[in-house]
Amino acid sequence: MSSVRIILLFSIIIIIAISCSTSEKINDKSSFDVVQATVDAWFDLMPGPSPGRIHLQGKIKLANSSSEDIKNLSLKAITVHSNQEVIYNFKPYFKPIIKDDDYSLNTGISKEFSFDTESGMKIDSNVEKINVVDVKLNFTFDEDNFEYEIKDVEIKRVY
Repeated sequence: MSSVRIILLFSIIIIIAISCSTSEKINDKSSFDVVQATVDAWFDLMPGPSPGRIHLQGKIKLANSSSEDIKNLSLKAITVHSNQEVIYNFKPYFKPIIKDDDYSLNTGISKEFSFDTESGMKIDSNVEKINVVDVKLNFTFDEDNFEYEIKDVEIKRVY
């Protein structure tokens, strides 16, 4: 009978250990929701001395849905895909829409940000033929990451 007690005691210890580790994984981490997102993309094909450039700009409205304030929000990178292939990966210019606002997002608050390529990126001859892309926004905040993808962004041409 002592072996049955040992097995029972060992089983109870395992159950307690599993339930404790599970509760640690379900903590209330900072997170946000995308309320609205828009992206415009265009090829600048105006004649001139420099080669054409692709421009990307957009706005995103984020809402903090957690019980913790989000500090140090940044748009770390934008990845542009065409047919599952990466065609651009860059660090965008990112700022709050309201002038002199900061990069925090307090609990229950929503805030709008803008992003763009600033001066555009050189057009590769293979890229110039593309008409539609998917744009992935890679955010970092505090010590977390968040990705949001906008699909089927039409690339316009400006001559």
